[in-house]
Amino acid sequence: MSTLNVYLADLPGAVRYPAPLRRTVQRFFDLAIQHSKFGNAVVQWTSRKPALAPSDLMVYFVEGPEDSVVKELTKNLGPSGTTYIGQQVASEVYLGGHGFTPTAETLGKLAIHELMHNVTKMGESLHRVPGVSIGKESISSETEPSSADTKLVGTRLGIRRRQWEKGFTIYNDPLR
Repeated sequence: MSTLNVYLADLPGAVRYPAPLRRTVQRFFDLAIQHSKFGNAVVQWTSRKPALAPSDLMVYFVEGPEDSVVKELTKNLGPSGTTYIGQQVASEVYLGGHGFTPTAETLGKLAIHELMHNVTKMGESLHRVPGVSIGKESISSETEPSSADTKLVGTRLGIRRRQWEKGFTIYNDPLR
């Protein structure tokens, strides 16, 4: 059985408490792969563009919507994060601008939410899937993944999707 790689890309190098955030995302994918062809999931931080396999996932972390790299693909940015779905898929989570300082666990849950959009290639319709909790439009630090969340993601993990990798280049462009 193969490994699912999930990359967390901290573009500004500003994620506080990266280990608890990574563990939150890892716990979710450990449950989701039980509904997939994958033998295990490895969630890891990266500061440079990884070599992505067709089923691998990546989510960028940026300061806020004003710091977005996904805005190169869409001007329709969400309040806490954005996922663009096209020939390539791009997800990002905002570290600030929430009106409160999010915990590492909350940021992890926001990353899971954006990766759910990424994996399922569902836009707003994700928020209305019966039984989802992390997949809902609004989540909080108390929101816990439901079996509907992990099953929905797990059954779609093997679908090939091309992650948009230009976020690293765009973020580090001195003319940006």
